[in-house]
Amino acid sequence: MRIIAALICLLIAPVARADDAMIMAYDAGRYEDALTLAEETSVSADRYSFQARSLLANCIFIGSNPPTDLLKRAEAYARDALRLDENHLEGRMQLAIALSMQTRNMSLREIDQSGYATLARDLAESILEDDPDNSWANGFLSVWHIEARRVAGAFLSGIVGASLRKSREHFEVAMAADPRNLTLKWQYLRALMAFNPKRFDDVIEDGLMEIADADPQDALEAVLKERATAYIPLMKSREFDEIAELAQVTL
Repeated sequence: MRIIAALICLLIAPVARADDAMIMAYDAGRYEDALTLAEETSVSADRYSFQARSLLANCIFIGSNPPTDLLKRAEAYARDALRLDENHLEGRMQLAIALSMQTRNMSLREIDQSGYATLARDLAESILEDDPDNSWANGFLSVWHIEARRVAGAFLSGIVGASLRKSREHFEVAMAADPRNLTLKWQYLRALMAFNPKRFDDVIEDGLMEIADADPQDALEAVLKERATAYIPLMKSREFDEIAELAQVTL
């Protein structure tokens, strides 16, 4: 039995080492290395969705105006994952994020014509049908509802079902499922700052202080902690128009 077990370990060791190495690279913020190391693993929906996630994390790491080619590559990897498994949760999540991020530089008309915003929402909602407490899908939708309300305005956003109440509900579920997730917390606060920092000043300031006092779990969270901390004096300055403009171009 020990011999058989040893042989099994030898057979799976190369894959395990590649998995470990790519996850370590991702956690350290070396996203292109993580992407390359993933190429050494077997073709699967998991691999493609991880590669999409690595590219999108790199976009957030950059902070603003991520290159379109990175977003398109991430979209392609996510679609590859879904071609292998149309119900893959992570593939759906990464495709939703990739599409949503591409709308940031689009006009309202371009967003409508592309269909990216509604498809991104539908993908996240489909995840919740399978996994209602999924922190990433709920976190994504908490931001989606705020961004739709901001970009489309009160009337048009109502047509697509965007709601600040729904945003808050999704955020609460996300935090209940994963209270230490600084990425989800930061993105929610950033969306509120981009929308109406004066209206939500207490919520924003309290949230920023929570992030500033938290321990990051990886390199991305460390960067987002620095980003959030830098907004604290801005919020205290009460220069709300400046804050909103800056938050609208920040990731």
